[in-house]
Amino acid sequence: MQIKVPPVPKESQVSGSQLDAVLIATGVSGVDLAARLDVTPETVSRWRLGKLTLSRSRWVAVLAVLGLPLDWRPAARGQAAAAKRGRGRPR
Repeated sequence: MQIKVPPVPKESQVSGSQLDAVLIATGVSGVDLAARLDVTPETVSRWRLGKLTLSRSRWVAVLAVLGLPLDWRPAARGQAAAAKRGRGRPR
């Protein structure tokens, strides 16, 4: 089975803050993500700090190993925390 990824403009990059949002929303640590992707924890740290560019294909892999849809977006402020505590659902 092949996953279709919509075309992304070259200037569109995944930021460290987007990666942070995914890790916070899922409760996964950078070390755990590194193990799941078979990269070093230092690589994940460099992505998070913006010292290393996170490619679109690697972003798709991040979302896949975390079980998130390709169109995942962070919840509005407060919703993710409430969902994590079981007091609401992200919209």
